Amino acid sequence: MLANKYIIGAIVFMTGGVVMAVEILGSRILAPFLGTSLPVWTSVIGVILAALSLGYWFGGRFADRAASPHSLARILLAASIATALIAFLDVPLLIAFSIPPLDLRIKAVIASLFLLAPVSILLGMVAPYAVRLTIPSVAAAGTSIGSLYALSTLGSIVGTFVTGFFFLAYFQTSTILFSLSALVLICSLLLQPFRIRSVSRMAVMAIIAVGSLLFPLFGSFAAQQGYVAIPSSYHSIRIVDSIDAKSKRPIRSLLINGALHSIGYRDNPTELAGDYAKFYDLFALVQPQPERVLMLGGGAYTYPQNFLLSFPSARMDVVEIDPAVTQAARDYFSLSNDPRLRIYHEDARTFLNRSDGTYDAILGDVFFSSYAIPFQVVTRESFEQMDRLLRDDGIFIANVASAMEGENGKTIRAIYRTARSVFENVYLFPLKPENPTELQNVMLVATKAGNPLPLVSGIGELDSMLAKRWDKQIAQDVPLLTDDFAPVDQFMASVGR
Repeated sequence: MLANKYIIGAIVFMTGGVVMAVEILGSRILAPFLGTSLPVWTSVIGVILAALSLGYWFGGRFADRAASPHSLARILLAASIATALIAFLDVPLLIAFSIPPLDLRIKAVIASLFLLAPVSILLGMVAPYAVRLTIPSVAAAGTSIGSLYALSTLGSIVGTFVTGFFFLAYFQTSTILFSLSALVLICSLLLQPFRIRSVSRMAVMAIIAVGSLLFPLFGSFAAQQGYVAIPSSYHSIRIVDSIDAKSKRPIRSLLINGALHSIGYRDNPTELAGDYAKFYDLFALVQPQPERVLMLGGGAYTYPQNFLLSFPSARMDVVEIDPAVTQAARDYFSLSNDPRLRIYHEDARTFLNRSDGTYDAILGDVFFSSYAIPFQVVTRESFEQMDRLLRDDGIFIANVASAMEGENGKTIRAIYRTARSVFENVYLFPLKPENPTELQNVMLVATKAGNPLPLVSGIGELDSMLAKRWDKQIAQDVPLLTDDFAPVDQFMASVGR
């Protein structure tokens, strides 16, 4: 049974866009619980490709048996439901999947299978049906199939750019999912606007309507309770208010891709609440009167604000890739304009490559994540750029998420080995040296030749930090990290097992 080729073409175009939108959203959906590392992206892409292949196979078999616009309309109706259900099921399912002590790769694959595979299978069935419904004869098969696949690919291109460049920058993930669900429902109604049972049609419309209404209300209620989600093209950003267990003071946390990135006291935003942030003050041991400091990663900008107060004549450059993170710092962590603070919204590595400035200290806060570390800032080539920008008596301090020993310690051991290939003096300060196999903040400090870090300062707070220096031998069981080979994502994949 032939169908209107223009309607079928429009449906193929739109569903092609929805497939790519779901794929891009997949990484954003998994990010708060599993991060955005290479294993997560690999799992999302691999599962969706496998699901599409299965959908092509099912679609071809069913199309040969009984291809009709009515059957394709039902498939699209089911795909619309599956898309909307992702918004309802993602949090409870991801909480359940993130609890078991499994390898990150296994968790990511399982989560992708449950959340993304159903809709991908259903959308994969569309193309074979479309071919079967529009081919008038064997002689015209090549032209028809080529045109349909071109439309599908063109839709995927549009879906990719619109989702990545526009939707994620301005809308919540749930809003995008409900919009995609509505779009697929429209495709279903274009084929059979009257023959699909009213109950089915109304059920899907109810799911979309209720979700579109409830999720904004839930977001408003969550904001009143101190939990805010912020749209971003780069990250999953969350703001959470709570009470500090030790001091009983109100604190505000910035979570990026599910990992705690920054903490600030709500009653004094410039006071350092995170213990690791205080270690940046170690630069004063070699640069007591800094003139210009570079910080890679802004986060909540708690340390930059503290630094500007502590050193009234100093300047700081902050490189933060995500403008939404900076805006969150302005809205929720009291960041204000200051002529001594310059902010660059770009990748830390690209800034290092192009910068020609000279710094007394470089502070790294882009390395902390429960599941992912941007590999391009921990390679030998990256450290060489830092060495080029530092004065001869300069210092580099970075915050890294890692254990010290065991499988979970490979990350810091690789970064340490790589830093040692560039800097003469490299020191490690785990915040919990008594628990060397536990994932924790580890501060890496590096200086050039002839400028070692003092072992004693005479200042009580700094001496308590220096006392955490790791003096045990560090295993050489990891490769040197280079731009050509830096498997830090694989090192982090086993964390939590």
